[in-house]
Amino acid sequence: ATLSAGVPVFVKLSSDESLWTRLFVEALAEADPEIAGLVEMDIWPGEDARTAELVEAADAIVAYGSDATVEALRGLTPPGKPLYG
Repeated sequence: ATLSAGVPVFVKLSSDESLWTRLFVEALAEADPEIAGLVEMDIWPGEDARTAELVEAADAIVAYGSDATVEALRGLTPPGKPLYG
């Protein structure tokens, strides 16, 4: 829904699994290059300070991974900011 509304999305890729997301964006680019252009992806370790900066700057956080990963992000998420794990 976010992309279809024209809202840019940043995806911090998992260091363990980045193929699915990259394939999705490639397929999206074939169907709608303009919408695919709204997706920015990068990869770095979760413990990196950029993760906290990203969580702080985001309007909402959608996370997947281990329970430990989601809980670590929950600990970085300011009160009142939505986190969907």
